[in-house]
Amino acid sequence: MHAHQTRIRTHPRVHFQIVHLDTARERAHPTGSHDERYTLVLPLKSDGSLDKSGWDAFPELCTVARTSRGLKAHGCLRRNDESQWVFEFDDEAKSVDVAFRFDMERFTPGEYISVIRPDGEHVLKVVSLQPF
Repeated sequence: MHAHQTRIRTHPRVHFQIVHLDTARERAHPTGSHDERYTLVLPLKSDGSLDKSGWDAFPELCTVARTSRGLKAHGCLRRNDESQWVFEFDDEAKSVDVAFRFDMERFTPGEYISVIRPDGEHVLKVVSLQPF
């Protein structure tokens, strides 16, 4: 058993989920796109909202993977100096995507999430959840 699994078991109220977000309909993708995807590992409450205390307890587990234009980037969920939730990636550009109103969203299938990337705002749809 990994150390993080042991720590999670000692905090039974923290429930991590793997969240898959696909690009919803937008000008470049009128029917949406499975090729433009985010995969997140997040602590979620029973109503599907972000569990901030879970993030405080296990920030190293809150990860993100982005597939865009055939390129993959991996990173983590952080709070920036302006208290916004952001995805910080470890790609060459050290890119940062802002998760708009992230702490007010519900991560349940069919819901929409907005992310602001350097090329503009993108609307993503929650397509599935899996236990971590």
